[in-house]
Amino acid sequence: MKHFHNGFTLIELMITILIGSIILAAAFSQVGLIVRNINLNSIQQSLMSGLFFARAEAIQNGAQVVICASNSIKSNSVSCTTTNNDWSTGWIVFIDKNNNGTLDPAFDRSSGAATRSSTDDEMLLMRHLESSVTISWEKNNTILFLRDGTVPSANTGQFKLCDINNNSIAKGINISLSGRVRATDSVSCP
Repeated sequence: MKHFHNGFTLIELMITILIGSIILAAAFSQVGLIVRNINLNSIQQSLMSGLFFARAEAIQNGAQVVICASNSIKSNSVSCTTTNNDWSTGWIVFIDKNNNGTLDPAFDRSSGAATRSSTDDEMLLMRHLESSVTISWEKNNTILFLRDGTVPSANTGQFKLCDINNNSIAKGINISLSGRVRATDSVSCP
């Protein structure tokens, strides 16, 4: 009489566990990549929204509107950074009433007293970021939208958004002379 044994041998079980763990490891590494990609897309869309908003406000108000890289979130005052083209800490959108390209404080410099006048710049939007993404603009730290929504030739160019942990994850934003803002994936990070 023959006896049949149902079940797995130890070798079959070990091979099955090995294959399963390889598949799970590959899946988990892809999940991290997907999360970083979603984060980068979100920041790209947020910056594009700020640029769209600045352009629309310039047209609507018939005024020059500036979007600039903001200073560090740890700073006590809100201002545009003047040191480099790094936009990773966020941005500020304001109506530049005196057309000097900087967000001027609303106070009397001689007395230090708070003032409000028709020539004070008007801050419209402020966005601070704390993320694992670097945002660099190939020009200076400000972009000026003119009254008709166009930008001077010095303000055309490309933003590069790069994941700090993985340079292969990159997005871009192009700004044309007409003020048109477009997303792009054809960007390489250093």
